[in-house]
Amino acid sequence: MPEETKCLVDLILKLLAMVGAVVAFIHTMQQWSTSQRWKRMEKLDDLIAYFERDSMLRVARMSLDWTRRTIKHDGRELTITNSDALLALRDHRGLPENFRFEGEQPIIRDGYDAFVSFMVRVEIALTGGLIDRDPTRAYFSYWVERFVTMDRHLDDGGKLLDGHRPRDLALGYIDVYGDRQSMKRLCDSMGLPFCG
Repeated sequence: MPEETKCLVDLILKLLAMVGAVVAFIHTMQQWSTSQRWKRMEKLDDLIAYFERDSMLRVARMSLDWTRRTIKHDGRELTITNSDALLALRDHRGLPENFRFEGEQPIIRDGYDAFVSFMVRVEIALTGGLIDRDPTRAYFSYWVERFVTMDRHLDDGGKLLDGHRPRDLALGYIDVYGDRQSMKRLCDSMGLPFCG
């Protein structure tokens, strides 16, 4: 075989090996990308499962979504009312020293605390790229919007909350017991208004 033909065959073999390596690299990257997408979906699925399973988050969900609802909680019936859901949002620092939250308000507050803390975890996972924005928004935006707007709860003529708007109390609650910047980033990523 002439030398030129040998060089041409070597060049063709080297090109085929390079093309094969590029194809193998692209295939590996696609598999890695698919694997990462599955991991992000699994992480989101874990967050959703926890959100639906945790008893305090259930109290928060029911408090945000209903103006009157009786549920089972810790082996007893818990009746959530509009007034308790709103009054539970009050900042304890502005209340008298010996003040005690009445009725179901302490349990609702525990639920709100769990909710705000959990949403910070969701925001951190979202910001860190552990979960994807669109599926996260599809599931959690309803609940985040219920909390930051408190739109399911009306104060009858401003009598219950001394003229404060429910949403202002919710945003104040986030300031005191949560992380305002984290909640704002979460709202921004979900396309929700956060006027605070």
